[in-house]
Amino acid sequence: MRVRIFASVAAISVALGGYLHLQIWRGGYQFAPVKEMFLLNVGISGAVAVALLLHPRKLTAAAGLLLSFGSLAAFALSRGPGLPTLHGTFKEMALAPHNVRFLGGPAALPLLVAEGLAMICCIVVLASRRNAPAPATSRASGFRFRPVAA
Repeated sequence: MRVRIFASVAAISVALGGYLHLQIWRGGYQFAPVKEMFLLNVGISGAVAVALLLHPRKLTAAAGLLLSFGSLAAFALSRGPGLPTLHGTFKEMALAPHNVRFLGGPAALPLLVAEGLAMICCIVVLASRRNAPAPATSRASGFRFRPVAA
């Protein structure tokens, strides 16, 4: 049950990250050197969010962790030495773009929070000992029924 809750929160966070990337792209980044990366993030975020909801397993949690880590790393690179792209190096300042707003502030701040929360939840799913429900036990005999793999 705990795995499903953390996977669901991770899925919501990843989906929010994808939505915010789309809003930033629409807000002017469709002309920036990073335009392809933003659209790629939107598509992968949608796929990973659905996978986390439908199959909360370690593989999908690892995909969510890598996606969120990659997003945060790209953000850090674009504010530091520059993010290499297909069209040159992309540099940005602070929480830009300031024209794209979400919850009253620049969209970059909730995007960072969503990606960080997704990383934490995916780490919890990865660290969990069990990803599948325990086999059912008959109370009368103590015999464990194990499902047959197809």
